[in-house]
Amino acid sequence: MLEATLTGKYETGGKPGNLSTTLSVGTNVGEAKLKASATNCFALEADSYSPPSFAFSLSKPDSFSIRYSPEKKDGDPPDLRFKFMNSMNVMGRRVNLAYHHAVQEKKMKVKSLVELNDEHKLAVKHLVGTKDCELRYKFAPHRFVLVEPSYKLESKAWAVAVSKSFESGDVLKGSYEVEDGKVGLQWSRTSKEKGTFKVCGSLVRKNNEILRQLMAQATWSCSL
Repeated sequence: MLEATLTGKYETGGKPGNLSTTLSVGTNVGEAKLKASATNCFALEADSYSPPSFAFSLSKPDSFSIRYSPEKKDGDPPDLRFKFMNSMNVMGRRVNLAYHHAVQEKKMKVKSLVELNDEHKLAVKHLVGTKDCELRYKFAPHRFVLVEPSYKLESKAWAVAVSKSFESGDVLKGSYEVEDGKVGLQWSRTSKEKGTFKVCGSLVRKNNEILRQLMAQATWSCSL
């Protein structure tokens, strides 16, 4: 069985809006999923049209993901990305590990999530070879509420996000980042019956000026 997904995305940040589309077609290959996608596959406006880019991926939930795109930049190799995931029990605690490798960007990233209990989790993200390291604490005092304070070691800046989930499948999230004075609000929904979408708005302080950013994304899926 084939699954087709069409995603439309609109972004603006004080400049003329950017509208893009992505068409994906996927099928199961045993326990893994094979997917092909094309971005900017429809010319919505002649003035803003750019050639489509293609990508192919093979993934298995909580195990691995391999993504390949033939697109090249300034003589660099094609965009090839690996992601490997695993989990284990350490001293009675659940530890989730993930390794990311982007060949074209020459970046390696390691992520770890330690589940202290049902309410408390600690996440660490580190870009190998740099001082870029982020600590994130996840506190869920209620099954519909999530509080996430975080701290970046390189810039010594902290941020906080608070999410509220609803039984309808909607999620409302507010965030604040001290580093650039960014205040954000996001409304999202992931539901086959009611549709999948995301709307994000933010205010960012830059050069003593407040910039307004808006992003709206909607996804339609069907089985063929």
